[in-house]
Amino acid sequence: MHGRTVDEWQNTPTFLNDFIVPEDQEMYARNYRHHVAGLRHPITFRFRGLRKDGSTFAAETDMIPLCWHGHPVAYHFVREIS
Repeated sequence: MHGRTVDEWQNTPTFLNDFIVPEDQEMYARNYRHHVAGLRHPITFRFRGLRKDGSTFAAETDMIPLCWHGHPVAYHFVREIS
């Protein structure tokens, strides 16, 4: 299984553009490719999130890989950090 690139994520209805600042989108997609698509182990990493008003915030996620209907997916537990 291969993971999604930034371009493929951007084709997913607005996920990266709505939730991740542009500068962190490649890192977010890379973490998905390397950890979720291979169904390896959970990973925790930090990124900058976007609010609906366009402001940003420091965030951390626990990305937990699993297989659903034969497709790699991930649960994300996101929390704001300071």
